[in-house]
Amino acid sequence: RSLLPATPPEIVATDLAPLALELAAWGIADPGALRWLDAPPAGAFAQARALLASLGALDPEGRITPHGKALQRLGAHPRLGHLLLYARDRGLEGTAAAIAALLGERDLLRGEAARNDADLRTRLELLQAGGPGTRMIRRAADELLRRLGSGTARTDIDPDAAGALLAVGWPDRVGRTREPGSGRYQLASGRGASLGAPQPLSRAEFIVAAALDAGARDARIFLAAPVSLTELQAALPQAIATATEVAWEPREGAVVARRRLVLGELTLAE
Repeated sequence: RSLLPATPPEIVATDLAPLALELAAWGIADPGALRWLDAPPAGAFAQARALLASLGALDPEGRITPHGKALQRLGAHPRLGHLLLYARDRGLEGTAAAIAALLGERDLLRGEAARNDADLRTRLELLQAGGPGTRMIRRAADELLRRLGSGTARTDIDPDAAGALLAVGWPDRVGRTREPGSGRYQLASGRGASLGAPQPLSRAEFIVAAALDAGARDARIFLAAPVSLTELQAALPQAIATATEVAWEPREGAVVARRRLVLGELTLAE
């Protein structure tokens, strides 16, 4: 009796960024121009197009860009495609392909080990070592490198570059700790997120959450990597803005000027 009368159509709940990119490649900005069994939700579709614009896949008029066409040819999710192309230009495609492959397969850690360690760098080290359960992931990474036209070996992995690379594909999931060591973060999207169990990653001031749930309050982070402010500024120069505020502070009895580095809804420095 608890079952739904029918399974909800996937299009009403799935990530629509790949669909939005495909339609843009066809020259269609409004999905209402097509006939659907179930039309994509307007709000989710608008968010998908906003993401594509932030990745440089759409121009200000909403048309697909050469970069967007390159993302479409890769056949990966636009976030991952953007990450891969960015990394290729910097000689980090081996690491990027490993990250993309890891995010597309089951977690290498299980049970308590996974709950107590959300650090993506741990998985990259396991993949680099070629331990049990890594064969499918290594194959997926090899296929991505083949699509990129790269001869980089899959073992050419730099776990310490994970955070900066993730920030390129997930700028909205850059997070800053709410309280040092708490494992609770404020994301650039405006959402809150938590690592749950105490773990070494909780000590990081900045992280990028690659995998999280849709928690009502704070989302649960399953995979993330630490990143420094310097790395963020290098990876996201156009997304980070400087905001200057001048206001009267009654408690201090003075006019106070503040300069903030801002990424979306997140203050990186003040």
